[in-house]
Amino acid sequence: MLRSRYFETQFLKPIFASYFDRGARWSVMPRPLMTNRSFDRSYALSTTGGPTEPIHHPGTHPYDVGLEMMWDGAQCLRVGRDLVVNIATKNHAMPCDWLERHLQGRFRIHRAYKLCDSHIDSMVIALAPGPLLVRSREVADYLPEAMRNWDMIVAPEPTKNSFPAYNDDDLLLSSLYIDVNVLSVAPDVVLVNDACPELARILEQYSFQVVPVRRRHRRIFGGGFVPLRYSRHGSRRRAGGLLQLVPTIVCFPGNDLLSRCFGSLIPGEAYAASASWEKNRSVGWHCRS
Repeated sequence: MLRSRYFETQFLKPIFASYFDRGARWSVMPRPLMTNRSFDRSYALSTTGGPTEPIHHPGTHPYDVGLEMMWDGAQCLRVGRDLVVNIATKNHAMPCDWLERHLQGRFRIHRAYKLCDSHIDSMVIALAPGPLLVRSREVADYLPEAMRNWDMIVAPEPTKNSFPAYNDDDLLLSSLYIDVNVLSVAPDVVLVNDACPELARILEQYSFQVVPVRRRHRRIFGGGFVPLRYSRHGSRRRAGGLLQLVPTIVCFPGNDLLSRCFGSLIPGEAYAASASWEKNRSVGWHCRS
């Protein structure tokens, strides 16, 4: 919902086009005009939210169409064929309705109302079939009934000392909990910011293999490991009534980060990782369990 990121996805067009050429659907939500009156300010003005910057009375514009569809994919937590969607404003409710109609019969939508102001990935992450990494145990109250009995791994409370210092007038787009947004590349392997040793130790206590990755300026850039180029495929399992994706990864040419983490991956080939790390080029890595 930032005007400054309106054209951000254009850099991904070559990847989208490649998938489209191979038969994939290419679906895009209706583009908002994003005039001042397009924004539902109710959450930001409430005691629950609170604006990052002062919000002045929005003026009129000749292109005003009222409140519009505005959200990001990061407001959705995908669990196999189920999507948990955070909805804090009318801007979020409308695209959720659009998505539900668009995916009807293929995915189930579970609405989590006012879990947070926007992105869900600093609140809850599905690490594998069963365990969730959460900001606090209260997150469970917002989740679908089937997920409330999953194992809740509570992330340690972050401190400002974990982040670089910025000028007072710098707009920090992410909360202090941005590092909850880890990248799970296998049922037992997680990429974690190397500035979060406490989080790494907690995950290791739950038998996860932690791969430390440096990402210092995640608050001012407003993102976790999103720039990592990978594709998730794989089989699906049922966990607590919801379907959980068992991921694989596709190594792209020039994907140095994955190469450093996992050794020599062959560009263009698909892999799935598991505790056994048994390589099979035709169908990837197999989980013997």
